[in-house]
Amino acid sequence: MAHDPQDRQHDNLVSASLLRKIDKLRDKNIGKHVPLPQLVVVGDQSSGKSSLLESLTGIPFPRDVELCTRYATQITQRRDDVSRVEVSIIPGPNASDAHKRQVEGYRTDALSPDDFRRRFPGILHEVNARMGIRMRPSSDSGYTSDEHSEGYTSDDGFGRRALVTTHTAPQVGSVFSEDVLKIEICGPSVDYLTVIDVPGIFRTPTEGVTTKEDMVMVRNMVRWYIQDSRTVILAVLPCNIDISNQEILTMAEEFDPNGERTLGILTKPDLVPEQSSKMAVCNIVRGKKKQLRLGYYVVRSRGADQGDGDFGRREDMFNQAPWNTLPPERVGVRALKARLAELLGHIARREFPKLRKDINDMLRDAERERDALGPSRKDEHEQRRFLSAIAGRFQDRVRQALEAQYAGENTFEKSIHFRLVTQVVNLADAFSREFENMAVLRKFETSEEKEEEEEHVPQSGSDTNVILNFAQAIDPEDYPELENIISHEFDVDEPIGGIMKWIVELYTHSRGMDLCTYNPAVWATAWKEQSSKWPSMSKAFVSRVIVAIHRFIKAALDDACLDTNVREELWSTIIDELLRRYGAGMEAAEFLVSAERDAKPYTLDYHFGENRQRWRGERIVERLRNMCFGDDNGVDMVTVEQVRNSTEKKANAEDVTEKIHDDLSAYYGIAQKRFVDNVLNQAVNYRLLFGPSTPLGVLSQEWVIGLEPGQLETIAGESPSIKEHRERLARKIQCAAIVATAAPMSALPNGAASTTTTKMPAANSSSSSSSIPSHSHPSTITTSATMATTVPSTKQPSKKDTDPSAALRNATTPSEIRTALAALHAREAGLTTQLTGLISTHSDLTRSLSRLDNLRAGLGAQVLTARGISNAMLASASDTAARLSGRVRTLDLEKQRVEDTLRVVELVAELKACVAGVVGSMGAPQDWEAAAGYISRAARVPDDIVRGGFAAAVVPTVEVPDPPWVTLEQARESLCSLFLREFKKAATDGDAAKVTRFFKLFPLIGRGDVGLDVYGQFVCQGVAGEARASLKEGTSPGGARGGKDGVFFANALTRLFDHIARIVEAHGGLVERHYGMGKMVRVIERLQMEADVQGGIILDSWSDDRTVDRRLTDVKSYPFSFLVQSFLPQQRGFGGTPRVNSPALGAQTNDVRNSEDEGVNMREVDGLLVEIAAMLEKWSVYSRFLAGKCTEPGTADDAPLAVPDVLVKSNLSRKVSGKLVAPYNVLTNFFFRRSVEKAFQLDESPAGLSLNMSRPIDSNPPFIISAVDVVMYIVNTVIRRSISTSQPGVIDSVIPTISSLLGSDFVGMIQRKMRDESYPQSSVPGNLPPESIIVSFIVLINSLDMANDYLARIVSNFLKPADQQQHPNGAPHTKPLQDAFPFHNDAANVATRLTKLNASFTAKTTELLTEGVKALFSQVIKPRLRPVLSDAFRDADYTLGGEEELAELAAQGDQTEDELLEQVPRAFEHGWDALMRPVARLMTPRTHAALLDLTADYLARVLEKRVWSYAGGRTSPYGAIRMERDFSGVLMVANMEDEEWEELVGEEGQDGEMEWVLSEEERRRARSIVKT
Repeated sequence: MAHDPQDRQHDNLVSASLLRKIDKLRDKNIGKHVPLPQLVVVGDQSSGKSSLLESLTGIPFPRDVELCTRYATQITQRRDDVSRVEVSIIPGPNASDAHKRQVEGYRTDALSPDDFRRRFPGILHEVNARMGIRMRPSSDSGYTSDEHSEGYTSDDGFGRRALVTTHTAPQVGSVFSEDVLKIEICGPSVDYLTVIDVPGIFRTPTEGVTTKEDMVMVRNMVRWYIQDSRTVILAVLPCNIDISNQEILTMAEEFDPNGERTLGILTKPDLVPEQSSKMAVCNIVRGKKKQLRLGYYVVRSRGADQGDGDFGRREDMFNQAPWNTLPPERVGVRALKARLAELLGHIARREFPKLRKDINDMLRDAERERDALGPSRKDEHEQRRFLSAIAGRFQDRVRQALEAQYAGENTFEKSIHFRLVTQVVNLADAFSREFENMAVLRKFETSEEKEEEEEHVPQSGSDTNVILNFAQAIDPEDYPELENIISHEFDVDEPIGGIMKWIVELYTHSRGMDLCTYNPAVWATAWKEQSSKWPSMSKAFVSRVIVAIHRFIKAALDDACLDTNVREELWSTIIDELLRRYGAGMEAAEFLVSAERDAKPYTLDYHFGENRQRWRGERIVERLRNMCFGDDNGVDMVTVEQVRNSTEKKANAEDVTEKIHDDLSAYYGIAQKRFVDNVLNQAVNYRLLFGPSTPLGVLSQEWVIGLEPGQLETIAGESPSIKEHRERLARKIQCAAIVATAAPMSALPNGAASTTTTKMPAANSSSSSSSIPSHSHPSTITTSATMATTVPSTKQPSKKDTDPSAALRNATTPSEIRTALAALHAREAGLTTQLTGLISTHSDLTRSLSRLDNLRAGLGAQVLTARGISNAMLASASDTAARLSGRVRTLDLEKQRVEDTLRVVELVAELKACVAGVVGSMGAPQDWEAAAGYISRAARVPDDIVRGGFAAAVVPTVEVPDPPWVTLEQARESLCSLFLREFKKAATDGDAAKVTRFFKLFPLIGRGDVGLDVYGQFVCQGVAGEARASLKEGTSPGGARGGKDGVFFANALTRLFDHIARIVEAHGGLVERHYGMGKMVRVIERLQMEADVQGGIILDSWSDDRTVDRRLTDVKSYPFSFLVQSFLPQQRGFGGTPRVNSPALGAQTNDVRNSEDEGVNMREVDGLLVEIAAMLEKWSVYSRFLAGKCTEPGTADDAPLAVPDVLVKSNLSRKVSGKLVAPYNVLTNFFFRRSVEKAFQLDESPAGLSLNMSRPIDSNPPFIISAVDVVMYIVNTVIRRSISTSQPGVIDSVIPTISSLLGSDFVGMIQRKMRDESYPQSSVPGNLPPESIIVSFIVLINSLDMANDYLARIVSNFLKPADQQQHPNGAPHTKPLQDAFPFHNDAANVATRLTKLNASFTAKTTELLTEGVKALFSQVIKPRLRPVLSDAFRDADYTLGGEEELAELAAQGDQTEDELLEQVPRAFEHGWDALMRPVARLMTPRTHAALLDLTADYLARVLEKRVWSYAGGRTSPYGAIRMERDFSGVLMVANMEDEEWEELVGEEGQDGEMEWVLSEEERRRARSIVKT
C-alpha cells in the first residue's frame, strides 16, 4: 500500500531529529552502557568495504593490500548551509583518562571537501599516532599500519580489547584500537546518513605484521558491534566468492538467526566472468537463495585504477544482461544509499522509546548503587563530614538509650542490646537484692519477726525478666578484649551459719586484760571477714554493666555505620580508649571496696545506735519469752526478778560476744546500703554512663573534629576499588544526565514516540504490512532531508529553521517545488488550527482564573483550621500509638508464652503416647521393634520436659504409675538385656537374619555403644576362627608343625587381613545406616584388637618356624673375610701361605662355594627376605584400607591419608615393627654386602681385549668387569623389594645402607684394583706399561663410568611415573612412589633418599674416575705423545723466504709442494691415530671424551711453547704462514675423530650431497678455528 507523502515527510523529519540526538549520544560513549541504533558495515578483508564506503560517502579511503581499517570509523552525513568536513576521535569505552585526554584533544578545523581529500592520508597518520597505532610508510596509499596486537588485553566476554598503553611515536604502539574515528560531512546537498565501518576479517596472519591474536581480536570486535538487536548489519559480500563460503553471514546469523536486521551488499560484480555465476548472483538478489528479510543489493564501487568521474560508466554495466533483469531499486549505489537512509530513520523511530527506557533504568540502577556506597569520601572534608554524621547518629542512639526513649523506634524493638539503661537498672536491682542476701559471709542472728518480714519483701525481679536474663548471661570468652578488665567469676556462695560460735572463737583468741570491753582489732577482723565477698560481687556487677555497655556500643556502631570497613577501622581506633574508660569504672568500684573494708569503720548515721539497741532489746525479749506466763486476759507477763536475772546473770565473755555481734550487725546494715548506692552512683552512673568521660562518649563529633588527616584517611578513606566503582557510577549518571538534555522525549511530535512501525520492513515481500516502504526513490530521501530543516523544534531554532521558504528557494525540480509548497500549506494549516484553538479557549481560561481567585481567598483560613486540627490530633494520636505499642508488645509476649505452652503440651502428649506404646508393645505382643521405635520417639522429647513436673503429673496412669523418665529407663534396661540375650543366641545359632534384626534395635533404645560392642565380639569370633583355620592348614596330623613353603605365613596373614577388610566393607553400610556416620570405627577398633591377637600368633609362629633369631645371630656375626682382607695392605716379598680367598690368589680361589658360606645360606636369606617383604606389603595395604575407613566424615577425597590411632596404638603394629621390619633391615644389610663380596670373588674381566688394532675384539662394549652388572642388579632388586614393603622404616634403613656399602665396598674394591693390580706404571723407567695392565686399567675406568650410568637409570626408574617406564612386555617396572607410600610425606622422603643415594655414589665414582683418567693420560698417552710431535715437526723449516725456496726444497725431496706443505699434519695424524685409536675403541664415550680433553689441553701448551721457541727472528713471514697451517692441521686432527672426518670428506663429489666451496687446506684450517 502506498504511503501518503505528508506521512513520509513527517517520518523523515522525525528521523533526522532523532538521528542527530543519537549521534550526540554516541559521541558521549553512551553506547558503552546502552546499545544505540546504528548501521554497521562488516565484511572480509579486501571484500570491497573501503570502496563501497567511498562510493557512499565520497571519502577516499586508502586500499592497502595488507590491511587498512585498524579501528571502527563512524561516518556521519547531514544537511547544512556550509560544506565542511570535521574529523575527531571518540575514545573507547575502556580508555584510560590519559588516553581520553590525548585522543579527545584531536579535532580538525572545518575543512573544505577538497582540502579534506588532499589531507586525508596525513589525517590518518595523525589519527593513528594519537591512538597509538604503529605505522610504516607505503608507496600505495600513503600510509600502512604496522599490525601487532601488543597493548590490548581482553576486557569482556566478547573479546573486546582495551588499550593498555598509548604512544605517539611511530613504530611503537598497537595494531588495532577500540577508539572510534568520527568523520562528519556537512553540506547543503548532503543526504543524512550515519554508518559505522568495522575492521575487516582476515584468516591468515601476515608474518611480522599481524598475529593469530589479532585475527581473533578482529572477529571479537565484529561480534561486539553486531550483537545488539538495534544494529542493522550491512554484510559486504564479494560476488566472485560463493555466498555459502562467506564467514560474515555465519557470524551475522549467530546474532540474527531470522535474518531480520541483516542487509547483504554484493560487491565486485564486474569480476564475475561466467554467465552462470552472474545468474547465481541475480538469484541471490531476488531472494531465491540465502534469504534475508532486508534483502540484497548489488553495487559496483570504484576500482583502484578508476577516478571519481567514472561513476556513470561503472553504473552502465547494470543496463546489460543479466543485471538489467533485477529491480532497479536493488541495483547501484544510489538505490543502496536511499535504502540505508530509510533503514536508519526507521530503526531510530522504532528503538528510541526503548532506548529512553533503558537509559532511565541505567540511571536508576547507578543512583541506587551510588546511594548504597554512601556519601563520597575522597578528601579530608568529606571524610570528616562522613564520620561526624556517624558520630551524630551514634550519640542519638546513646541519648535515646540513656533516656529510655524506646517508643517509635524499630531499632529498640528488634534488639535488647539497645535497651541499655533498662539493662543497667535491672542489673542494679538484682545486685541490690543479691548483695543484701548473699554478701555477708556468716548470717547474723535475727528474730522471728525479722525473718517473717524478710519473707514478705516483694521481689522486683523474676525468672521471666527477659532483659535481666539477657544482661546476666555473660561468657567472658565472647569478649577477649575485656579479659583483663571484667570478672570471670559470677557465682556467689550462700552465707553460712554459726556466727556466734565464730565470734566467741575470735574473741577468745584475741582477748586481753579488758573489763567488759573488747580489743578493737577483734571488731576490725570480724568486719573484714564478714565483708570478704564484697570485692568479687561488686566486680561481677560492674563487669555485667561493662559488658552491657560494650554490647550497646557495638550494636549502636553497627546501626550508625553501615560500611563494614569503616566500622572495623572505627572500632580498632576507639577500642583502646574504650578499654581505658572501662578500666576507670572498674577502678572506681575497687576504690569503693577498699574505702569500706580497709579504712577504720565509722559512721555518723543515727540508725547505728538505734539498730544496736534494738538488737539488744530483741535479745532480752527472746530470753524472757520462755519465762513468761499468761494472766486471765491472755497477756504474757514476767516478774521483775526475771527481768533482772535476764540482764544481770550473764558471764562477761557472753556479754562481750553478744555486744560484738550486735555492733557488727548494726554497722554492716548501714555500710551495706551505703556501699551499694556508692557503687551504682560513682562507679556505674558517673564513670560508665552519665559522667564526662564515659565509654559512651568515646565516639563523638568533638572526637571526629580532633582527628588528624592521616587518621581520617585510615578510618574513612575509600579503597581504590570503591573509588573506581564510584567513578564508574558517576560517569554512568553523567551520561544519563546528558541524555536528559540531549534526547528528550519531545524530540518526537507531541512529545510521544512514533509507533507507526514495530518491526523491520521486509524487502522480499510485496504484501508487507510495514508502514515504511520497502524502497523509495533517491530524490524522495533528499527532499525529505531538506524538509527536516523547516520544522520548528523544541530547541532554539537556527536561522534557516525559522525561514519557511528556505526549502522552496533550494528546490531544483518540479517535484521538489510541489513538495515544498505542500509543506508550507501544511504548516499554514497547522498554525491556523492552533490559533483557532487558542482563541476558542480564551473565554474558558478567563472564567477559570476568576474561580481560582475566589478559591484562593478561602484557602488561607482552611489552612489555619487544618493546622490546628492536625496538631490536636497528632498529640492524641502519639499517646494512643504509644499505648498501642505497649499493648502489642504485651500481646506478643503472651502469644509467645501460649505457643511455648502449646508446644510443651504437644511434647508431653507425644511422651505419654510413647510411654503407653512402650508398655503395650512389651506386653503380650512382644513387638520389640515397636517398643524400640517408641523409645526412639520419646528420646526426641527434650529432657527438661521429660523430667518436668507437668510430665510427671500428666503421663503416669493407673497401669504405669511411675514418672515417665523412670518408665523409659526401665524399659531401656529391660530391652537392652533382652536384645543382648537374643543377639548372642542368634550368633551362636548362626542365624544372620536375627543377628541383623537385634543389631538394628540397639541405637533405637539409646544403647548404640552396647550394640557396637556385642557386634564387634560377634564378627571377631569369625576372624579368630578364620585365623585358626589358616594356621591349622600347615600343621601335621600328629600335631607337630610340618614344613611350610615360603609363602604360607604370608598367605595366612593375607587371609586374616582380607577377612577383616571384607567384614568392614560388607558391614560398614549397615552400621553407619543405623548407628550414624563414623560409628564403624568402633567396630574396627574391636576387629583390630582381634587382629592384634591373631596376627601376633601368626608372626610368632613364623618367627619360630623360620628360626629368625638364630639367623639374625648368624648374619650379625658373619666376618666378610674376603672384603676385610682385600683392604689390608699386601704382604709382598715374604713367604708363607696366602690368606684364604684373598684376591692375591687369583683364579685359584675363585670357587663358587667356600668355607664362609657354610654358616649362612644366601638362598635361604633371600627367600626369607621375599617372605618378609610380602607380609609387610600386605600389612601396608591393610593399613591403607583402614586409614580410608577411619577418616572423619566430611573429609575431602583428595585429603592426604593419616595412619589412624587404632593402628598406631595396636599391638600388631609394634609386633610388625619388631618381628618384620627390624629383621628385614638386618638381613638386607647382610644380603647386599655379601652379594657385593661374592660379586668381586667371582669377578671376571672381558676377554680378548687388545691395543693392537689388527687384532679383533670378541667382546661387546662396554668393556667392564662382571661385578658391575651383578652389583647393580642386586641394587635394583633390593630397592624394588624394599619399596614394595611400603614401610618408611625399611627405606630409612636400607637406602643409607646401600649408599654406604656402595661407597665403601664397591668403589673401594675398584679403587684397590686400580691402585694395586692395574695401575699403568712401567717396571722399567722409560718404557711403557705392559699392554695387559693398560687394558685392565681401562676396563676399571669403564666400570666406574657404567656403574654411574646404571645407578642413575635405576633411581630414575623408581622416581618416574609408571606409565613412563615399561617392561618389554608392557608391564610397569614399579608402581609410583605415591601409591606405595600414601601417608603424609613418605613418598617425598623416599624420593629424597633415592636422589641422595645417586648423588653420593656419583660424587665418589666421579672423583675416582677423574683420577683414573689423569693417570691413564700421564702414564700412557703423554709419554707417547711427545715422540709423535717430535717426528711431526722434525723436518719443518719455517725460515723459507717464499714459494721459490719451497719449490726447490720439494724438488730436493722428490715431493710436490702440496705434499711438502702437508708434511707436518700428515705425520702428526699418522702418529696420533697409532696412539689414540687403540685406546678409543676400548673406552666408553664419556671416559674417552675426558681423556681427549686432557690430551687437548696438554697439546695446546706444547704447541704454545713451540711457537715461543721460534720467536726472535727464527721464522720468515712465509714460514709463519706455513707454521699457522701446520698448527691448525695438528689441532684439527686432535679434535676430530677419524670416523667423523672420513665421513665428511667422503661426501665430496657424491650425487645429492653438498659441494665443497673451500679447498681441502681451507677446510682443515676452518675446522681448526672452530674447534679452538
